[in-house]
Formats: sequence, structure tokens, C-alpha cells
Amino acid sequence: MFRYITLLGLLLTCISMPAQVRERETPQTREQKVRAILERFNLASQQKDSDALSKLVTTDVTAFAGGKPFTSWQDYRDIFLSAAFARPMPPSTWEVEKVVTTPEMGWAYTKTHYNARRQGQAVQADLFQVFVLQKSPPAAGAKAGESDWKIALIDYTFHREPLAGQLRPDSPQQEPQPK
Repeated sequence: MFRYITLLGLLLTCISMPAQVRERETPQTREQKVRAILERFNLASQQKDSDALSKLVTTDVTAFAGGKPFTSWQDYRDIFLSAAFARPMPPSTWEVEKVVTTPEMGWAYTKTHYNARRQGQAVQADLFQVFVLQKSPPAAGAKAGESDWKIALIDYTFHREPLAGQLRPDSPQQEPQPK
């Protein structure tokens, strides 16, 4: 009987070992990989390089931009990116604000700060992007060093300071005070 219990215990230990050894990445290496994807995404966006972007996202990526959802890479590229890439962009600074990862998923948000001129006046604007990334098994024939992380969701939120004399849409109208 003792032999069977020992054998059963050994069997259970062997079965549970792959689950414990499965993840070779540490939280730090996962974060580095996700940051690298985001940096490549930002650089490709600045260079207006759709081909480079396509390698960083899933084919069924979902993007929310301009108040509209885009539910595939083709829609996102053909509708949103083509319009965005057609406009000149002012100089900007970009940074990763936060990254959180698990062995199979991650999320992050970034901030791009723009200083531009509109109607002859200086305007400051911030673009916040939220990314959800997923880890998938390496593709057959994948090159060494290719990431197994892909962007599955992007959400764009744009904030800008109103021009002098403009009211913000969410602020109440200023009415003269009675005397």
C-alpha cells in the first residue's frame, strides 16, 4: 500500500512539475518584451509604417479611435491609420506610463504629448493609448527573436487644452451675474 501511495505521490509531482516550469519568463522579462513591442509600435506609428505595425498586432485586433470601433487589422489600417498617416504630425514626446503582465496577457498605457499651433495659438494635447496584449505560442517558422506577444486591443483617448476664448464642451456656459 505504501508503494502505491508513494507512486501516486511521485506521479502527481511529475504531472504538476510542467505547470511550475512552464513559464520561463519572469515578470521583469515579460514587462521588457511588452515595452519593446510598445516602443516598436510607437516608432512605426511615427514613421507611418503600416507594414511594421501589422507585425505587432493580431489580425483580429480591435481598436477604438475617433469614437468608432475597428474590429480587424484591415479596417484599422484602411480607415483609421490611412487618415491619421495622411496628416502631418507635430513634434511629440512619448512614454510608457504603466505595464502589467501575466504569463499570457498584459496591458499598458502610454502618453504622447504634443505641442502644436492651431489658429495661430499654441495648443498642448495629450494622446493616451491603452493596449491589451496577448501571448501566443511561437508561430511555425518564426524567426529567432520574434516576439510571441501581439497587440489585441488599442484604445485611443485624446485630450487637448481649449484655445483661449473657447469653452470646453463639458463646461457650463458662463452667464453674466445679476447686479
